[in-house]
Amino acid sequence: MDKEYLSDLRKWVDEKKGQNGKTANPARVVFLAIRNDVMSAIEAGYPMKTIWEHMHETGRVNTTYETFRRHVNRFIKQQKPLPSAKNLEARITSQRIAGTPSDSPEPAKLNEKNASMKTDVKRGSELPGFNFKPPSRK
Repeated sequence: MDKEYLSDLRKWVDEKKGQNGKTANPARVVFLAIRNDVMSAIEAGYPMKTIWEHMHETGRVNTTYETFRRHVNRFIKQQKPLPSAKNLEARITSQRIAGTPSDSPEPAKLNEKNASMKTDVKRGSELPGFNFKPPSRK
């Protein structure tokens, strides 16, 4: 993005702020402009601190590291990718199919499965497969 445009935009936003008292945060606007570069650097394995230091020294951001970190967490890390149309359609179809009674497992099969998984559990303090015998005191 052109630095001249950003400075013109910042001046315009500051003028508008004086009129109605509301504006977009300039630091957020700048971060959103460089978000793709930050995402690429993070995916390449660079630490956030290194990315911020480089961008701060080169003049791409003029915020503190804390503000930069908050923007990364808010606009990159917490951002959930939107599902593609195919994935969304497949998920909806699978939910519809799973909701039909014909595809639900029969209760008899569930009971057989559960019965085979059960083991003989003795009531009391003894667990199956584990016998604790404390050493005798002399």
